[in-house]
Amino acid sequence: MLPLSKKISLLAAILSFTFTSFGQFSIGVKGGGNMSSWKVTTNTPLVAAGQVFNLGYQYGYVFNFGLNDYVSIQPELLFIQKGVKQQIIEDSFYGDGEFKFIRDLNLNYLELPLLAKLKLSDANGSTFFLTIGPSFGYALNGKTLTEWTEYEETETNRSESDSKQNFNQYSRFDMSASFGAGVSFPIGNGDLYLEVRYLMGLSNILKEENEVKYSNKGLGVIAGFMIPLKI
Repeated sequence: MLPLSKKISLLAAILSFTFTSFGQFSIGVKGGGNMSSWKVTTNTPLVAAGQVFNLGYQYGYVFNFGLNDYVSIQPELLFIQKGVKQQIIEDSFYGDGEFKFIRDLNLNYLELPLLAKLKLSDANGSTFFLTIGPSFGYALNGKTLTEWTEYEETETNRSESDSKQNFNQYSRFDMSASFGAGVSFPIGNGDLYLEVRYLMGLSNILKEENEVKYSNKGLGVIAGFMIPLKI
C-alpha cells in the first residue's frame, strides 16, 4: 500500500500528463489554512449550540488548462482538514459550579475541486481572478476530542478512525460548491497568487437520515505558485 504522499504525487503526475495534451497549461502547488465548521439544516427549532470555527490546513497540486486569455479550467488535488468545534459553558444544573463541554472533531479529506477560473483585469502587472465549481471529497481518517468539566473535575476522551475502519457515524464522501477570489503576481518564470475561498457543503456528512442535516463549510486562505509549461 502506497503512503498518502506517494498516492497524491502519482495522481498529480497522471493529471499533468493528461492536460499537457492541450494548449495553454500550467502546474503549481498551494498551501494555507482552513477555518471549518458545520451548517445545520432542519425544519425543527434545533440550533447547533456553541459552534465555533475549527482551524486546520490544506495543501496540494493545481493544474490549469487555458481555454483562452480569460477563461480556464482548473482541477486540483488537495489534502484538506475539515470539522467543527463546539463549546458550551453554562452554570451547573445544581447551581454550585460551572459546566463546560468542548467537542473538537477533525476529519482529513482527499479533495478534488473541478473549477472554472475567470481572469477579471490586470493592474500594474497583477491579475485579479474568480474561481467557481464543484469539489469532491473523500474522508481518509479523523480524530475526535471531547472534554467536559463539572464540579471542577475534568474528563477527556479521544477517539481516532483510520482508512482501515468503517466510519460508523460519518459518510466518507462529501460534495461541496467552491467559490474563490484572488490576485496573482508575476515572479520569475511563474506567478505567485493569493486566494480566499469559501467551501459550501452540499451533502450530509452523517450516515443516518433524519430531520437534521449536517454539512461542512469552510473559509480558506491560500498561497500558491504556478509555472506555465510550453507544449
